[in-house]
Amino acid sequence: AGVLTLDRGAVAEFSLRDSPEVDDLAHRAYPPPPEPLRRYMGLQLWLFRDANWSPDFPSAARQALASYQLGKQRGLDGAIAFDQAAVKLLLGALGPVRVEGVDEAVSAENVARYMREQYNLNFRTDRKSFMETLGRAIVRRFASGVDARGLAALGGALRQALDERHILLYVDQPEAAGLLARRGWDGAVRPGAHDFLMVVDSNVGYNKVFPSIAETISYTVDLSDPRAPIA
Repeated sequence: AGVLTLDRGAVAEFSLRDSPEVDDLAHRAYPPPPEPLRRYMGLQLWLFRDANWSPDFPSAARQALASYQLGKQRGLDGAIAFDQAAVKLLLGALGPVRVEGVDEAVSAENVARYMREQYNLNFRTDRKSFMETLGRAIVRRFASGVDARGLAALGGALRQALDERHILLYVDQPEAAGLLARRGWDGAVRPGAHDFLMVVDSNVGYNKVFPSIAETISYTVDLSDPRAPIA
């Protein structure tokens, strides 16, 4: 978690740190957590690190912003969520970047390995510090200027990341929020008038076991009577 401040298109501030650093348990009173977090994890407080609970991203973003303001005493204008695939897409458009303290340039092809290696190397001391180092390298690449071809590639990568939900955006501005909603870039859950299936899966625990778990979903619909399908 961190802060990105833009001033007339230029990056004026950038930080990215481990999410527990946002919380201020010594001086702030935190609300109780959602019931499943209390039941399965024994949590007593709803901290910033657990704010991303709702599958509806605008709801999760509002909770994250409220938790950030509580912990850091600083209000923010919106929230950006991104995953590893978004970083790969950005590096694919920008090209390799030089990261402080790393001999090999970090590219779309090796960024996943770089993240794993740095996380494991610093696990007991500062396990997430590599994210800010990589982020600053990417920001420097932006600031150094991108030619027309690079801008086209970057625009395409950002569009793909948004369309495929690798980047989600939330802003507290109705007009801009409406545009994001129409594009489907806000990660909102919008039940329609008809039946639908939504599978929500969360690792409610303290481990990182998900990469070692294989999951499958089966969904069968009986259309013997098209007027009354049965799922």
